[in-house]
Order: sequence, then structure tokens, then C-alpha cells
Amino acid sequence: MARTVLDAAYLLAAIAGKSPYDNYTAAIPLNDANTVYAPHYNLLQAKIGWQHKFNHKNRLEIYAGSDNLLNEKYSLGDDLNATGSRYYNAAPLRNYYAGFSVMF
Repeated sequence: MARTVLDAAYLLAAIAGKSPYDNYTAAIPLNDANTVYAPHYNLLQAKIGWQHKFNHKNRLEIYAGSDNLLNEKYSLGDDLNATGSRYYNAAPLRNYYAGFSVMF
């Protein structure tokens, strides 16, 4: 298997192959002169969960997941033609979440 989360991400990506749902963002220009570009990046997310239906109305769901498994540094939103060359809004690195949902 894999020793780290990154190894597991690479392994799963290799097994799955290319998908139309892959989250790849190409380099984009950040100013009108096209002299500054935001770098390209790949994002990989994973989520696992369990669901139990008590009846046709009541349901319990428990889940956990991770975003940015490849730990990419990227901008969550680019500011075009920004004053003072402040084009980037930092996005979180690898992060995890867990939760539950009850429907009744």
C-alpha cells in the first residue's frame, strides 16, 4: 500500500487514470499585458462515508474527507490587474474534515 497520504494520492490517481472530472487549472494571465501568470496546479480531493436508512424518511450519514491531497500552493481567487502586484489570495494547504448528517 502507501506509507503517506501523498503516496496514496499518487497510487489512486494512477489506478483511476485520466478523468473528465480531474481538477486541473492551467496557468492564466493576471494582467492585461500578459506579463504575470498564475501557475498551473492540480487539486485532488477524497471523501468516504457511511449511510444508514432507518426508513424512507429517516437517514444517518457519517463522512470524512480531505482536500488538496497533493498539498499544492495555489490561489483561491486571482485578482486581475491588482494594485501593487497583489494578485493572489492564498488557499489552504492539505486539510481534513469530518461530519455527520441526520435527516428526519
